[in-house]
Amino acid sequence: MSAQFAKVKQPVYVGQAARRIITHRRAAMRMLSELESQRLEVVLVPSRDPDCAMRGGMIRAVQEANPEWYQDFCSQFTAKRRASCRRCYRRCQCDKEERQRLRWRTRPRRLHDTLIKRQDTIRGLRELIKGQCVSIYAQRLADFIERDNQRQAA
Repeated sequence: MSAQFAKVKQPVYVGQAARRIITHRRAAMRMLSELESQRLEVVLVPSRDPDCAMRGGMIRAVQEANPEWYQDFCSQFTAKRRASCRRCYRRCQCDKEERQRLRWRTRPRRLHDTLIKRQDTIRGLRELIKGQCVSIYAQRLADFIERDNQRQAA
């Protein structure tokens, strides 16, 4: 008699929204593993130019790069700000000799090329894996995954 009342598994119909969450979760898991295993690493190597090498000259070389999807994601959110010199006012009032003496101090600071931060991206990916999409990074990543899936399907 207990066999009659055994639960029969009903087929599960996955709606479009649920299917999108599943694909986002899978893509976020893949992206998170790639981002945690790969990191931009730049090393100094001796210059090939003999004159420069004799003086101990070094050049920067990429030893390991960020994942390709992360580079594409960062390129979508470029910084539109400009670094300004902190001593511009003083530099304008100085004479030429003093300007030459202060030249090394008056160079503008280099700002980041992107608004994206690695730790916030990791946090956003973990949020997508949990099935949530609350933070701005999770929303940006969800849109990025959606466009990437559409591009791969085409």
